[in-house]
Amino acid sequence: KWVPIGGHVEENELPCESVIREAKEETGFDIELINCKDKNFGNITQNLGINLDVIKPNHHHINIAYLAKIIKGEEKTITDDNTELKWFTTEELKNLKEIPENVREVSLKAIEIMEN
Repeated sequence: KWVPIGGHVEENELPCESVIREAKEETGFDIELINCKDKNFGNITQNLGINLDVIKPNHHHINIAYLAKIIKGEEKTITDDNTELKWFTTEELKNLKEIPENVREVSLKAIEIMEN
């Protein structure tokens, strides 16, 4: 199945800082986060969405999605974890069974925001 790039928040690191680091490590791109809420709300970049995945009874993941734009870097086709990277069209996002529903939902939401 296809899932977004990601990783774990390091000690003394904010989630919005970890996504910038993880994007660089996994894709080769330097990114700039886009604030998804009122810029006067809080003092850290606001995320696009948050989701809890129950992997198994004692193993849960909290997934925090951010919206970002690429500012520089050279695209990789394989992550640092040796998994394939791929861009998807809107139609592929809507129709591919290999994309989990929560990933589909946040991806389509991001495209809608960027198109407006």
